[in-house]
Amino acid sequence: MQREDVESYFATRSGPAAKTSDRTLARLDTPRLDVGEVREELEKVKDKFEEQRRLLMDQHRKQFDKWMMQLLLVAMVHLFFVVVN
Repeated sequence: MQREDVESYFATRSGPAAKTSDRTLARLDTPRLDVGEVREELEKVKDKFEEQRRLLMDQHRKQFDKWMMQLLLVAMVHLFFVVVN
């Protein structure tokens, strides 16, 4: 994308002609929930991905030592080349 294109994009979408919505939460007919009520409602919702998330975390825990060893080996190789050069 050319610089002129970017500048043109923002130039056409800025300034006094930019429009905003007058639709706000204050205009809703339903009352706002406080934090406690929101938490209560959310606790009623079943997490349909709970099992998949647990399995993924288990896989990550099992692989962590392998990943850490690979990172350490890469760091040692880089350190070796820094010391040698």
